[in-house]
Amino acid sequence: VICCYTGSDLRTRGVIPAIDSLIDLNVTLEFDHLELHPKIEHVFFPFDVDEFTANYSEKSEVIRVGHAPTNRAAKGSDFIISVIKELQKKYPVELVLIENVSYAESQKMKSGCQIFIDQIGDLGYGLNSLESLAMGIPTCSCLVQGFEEKYPDHPFVVIDKLNLQQKLVDLIGSTELRTRLSKSGRDWVQRHHSAVSVVQKIQQLLDL
Repeated sequence: VICCYTGSDLRTRGVIPAIDSLIDLNVTLEFDHLELHPKIEHVFFPFDVDEFTANYSEKSEVIRVGHAPTNRAAKGSDFIISVIKELQKKYPVELVLIENVSYAESQKMKSGCQIFIDQIGDLGYGLNSLESLAMGIPTCSCLVQGFEEKYPDHPFVVIDKLNLQQKLVDLIGSTELRTRLSKSGRDWVQRHHSAVSVVQKIQQLLDL
């Protein structure tokens, strides 16, 4: 029997002994769950990269920086927006705020960005990041503590409140850096987040 934890269930309820005693393998899509269960393995969220088209050659005089908050407080959106507005005083930057629009419109808006910022928060990257990476967009996000050590090949520009402005300046000023991150990002998602690789990881954990 395999038990897969998702979202906040383990954070809010904790381990339920009666259920846990029946399980052969616990896996989780949430990296922070590793600190909440005595015996659990992290697997990546399955994601189909082929549903998204990457445009590595797009050039623009104005660098469009996307951000798509579902919960502004949780994502640190007010701070992110203020930093981008400050950069607009010195650099050719446009804020693309993807909010309160349909999914189709959000994808259209996101695909036109040269940089994407997921969040500054406690839980690291989410689905927004997977979509932007699959589109070949350099992606900035915080990461859960320990994630970078376990997966050092990750393609994220790791941000916090102290370094966000400088990280954006680096990306805005270097076409070469953006191009390199564009290609490595999509490749990383394909290798780690594809359904095939996730199932293979589970099979490996079960010694199948």
